[in-house]
Amino acid sequence: KINLVAMAIGNGFSDAKTQSDYGNYLYYLGLVDDAGKNEYKRIYDSFLAAVEDESWIKAYIYQNTFIGYLYEKYVSHAVSVYNYLPDNSKEPQTWNEFIQSSKARKSLHVGSLPLQEEGFVYESWIKAYIYQNTFIGYLYEKYVSHAVSVYNYLPDNSKEPQTW
Repeated sequence: KINLVAMAIGNGFSDAKTQSDYGNYLYYLGLVDDAGKNEYKRIYDSFLAAVEDESWIKAYIYQNTFIGYLYEKYVSHAVSVYNYLPDNSKEPQTWNEFIQSSKARKSLHVGSLPLQEEGFVYESWIKAYIYQNTFIGYLYEKYVSHAVSVYNYLPDNSKEPQTW
């Protein structure tokens, strides 16, 4: 039994429709120009249409275009889409070791499985199911009486407030 008080959830795909607007995101950061923003918008509109039509594989392909081909064409993978600030640190990055430590896992109430990054099971599952996510609405319905913070890697570039 878990006495749930609150939770924080970080997942780049908890609301794929609004979180995949890379064109505006990169434009507001100054990483793409108008031409880049417009090409991202064209692919984003195709992504939204694929999600609306429940064409999950197409949606996956369009989303990969955002962070693959278009990103390389307009930005360059020398700049991380998730951490665009220059890293002048001489200190080694120890995030993976930290999150795998028993102390961190116990503090975060993580199970006994190791942190899973991309792999075969992940890749084969995600293509078919990731954009079917109705996570936000489900979360709101089930846990409205608890404090829940859902965050992602994109700043809020929406022009209209999101309501659940």
